[in-house]
Amino acid sequence: DDALELTDSSPIKIGDAADMQIYHDGSNSYITNGTGALKLATETSGIAITIGHTTSEVTIADNLTVTGTLTLGSNAELTEAEI
Repeated sequence: DDALELTDSSPIKIGDAADMQIYHDGSNSYITNGTGALKLATETSGIAITIGHTTSEVTIADNLTVTGTLTLGSNAELTEAEI
């Protein structure tokens, strides 16, 4: 089987100073970034990102900034001007 298999808590380190790491500790999975922003898109155009599943819950454990329109599950939209 073609796979890179690492034991729990064996990080994949990326960058000259290992600024970014991907690992699983046996219970949870992590992507950590020590420098700059962690971006999930291209610099010239965004891509759709799906987090979770229709039956899961996503928790934002810090501040959240929405620069576009916030669309709620019922397709209701909320813009900054409306607040």
